Amino acid sequence: FRLKYQLRMTRQEVLDRLSECVTYAKEHGVSVTYIAEDSTRSNMDFLCEAYRTAIDAGADKICVADTVGFVRPEVMRYIMRKIKSRLWTRSKYKVPIAVHCHNDFGLATANTLAAVEEGATYPHVCVNGYGERAGNAALEEVVMALEELYHMDTGVTTEKLYHLCRVTERNFAVPIPVHKAICGDNAFTHSSGIHSHGQLSHSLTYEPISPSRVGRRRAFHLGKFVGRRFIEYLLKMGGIRATPEQVQEIADRVKKAHEAMKERQSPETFDRIKEELRALRTEVSEREFWSIVFDVI
Repeated sequence: FRLKYQLRMTRQEVLDRLSECVTYAKEHGVSVTYIAEDSTRSNMDFLCEAYRTAIDAGADKICVADTVGFVRPEVMRYIMRKIKSRLWTRSKYKVPIAVHCHNDFGLATANTLAAVEEGATYPHVCVNGYGERAGNAALEEVVMALEELYHMDTGVTTEKLYHLCRVTERNFAVPIPVHKAICGDNAFTHSSGIHSHGQLSHSLTYEPISPSRVGRRRAFHLGKFVGRRFIEYLLKMGGIRATPEQVQEIADRVKKAHEAMKERQSPETFDRIKEELRALRTEVSEREFWSIVFDVI
């Protein structure tokens, strides 16, 4: 696609230009990572030829890019194995491999981890998963998966991740989804009575990690799913004794109060808030664009 419709170059022209650019960068003391855009949809023979060309010209690393978030983790593993089998057989071409995944199908983190499993040592990530279209692999997700699921020491101070996510959200003015893993408001919030009871019994009952690992605190949601055990816990923390009947009445009234709040919410209010959030996305309007054009021409 890119050669024919975007670059409008032949394969040989691309290889020649690639060699020229990498050589120029190296001659000027720049560390070079060759990112083969749309690697995961490329012809494998030509892809590896491009990698070899870049390495011959002095590239320090190569990168597998899933530019449109198109592959599944097993396909990413297959691509990584093929690249290694064609390049790493000679020491000259055994350079570090980076991976760059987009989230168009919600698989950026999974594909990044699959590449790491196959030898990628430079995963490209973005805080909160921010990036083009549906975003990129999220820093906080990849880091915590490597730390907790793969038992790798990433060197990241994970207790500062949540603060980083919030600072980034505020400065980018792009709201973090409520259910976003690790940094979303609901990531360590428990609503169901069964879940709340379980968490009060043992902290890992309904959480894969302690929220303190990422600089967060556990929260409980008082609403229509509240359970009797959580009411008892709150009363105990407040030094208040209550009969089982009183506890049940309190739980019932909390549920009714929450239902009443939900009924007062209107779709119109939600739509207005959505529009206000959408207004945070800054861009030059079409009218402003043409104003610039006519001012220049």
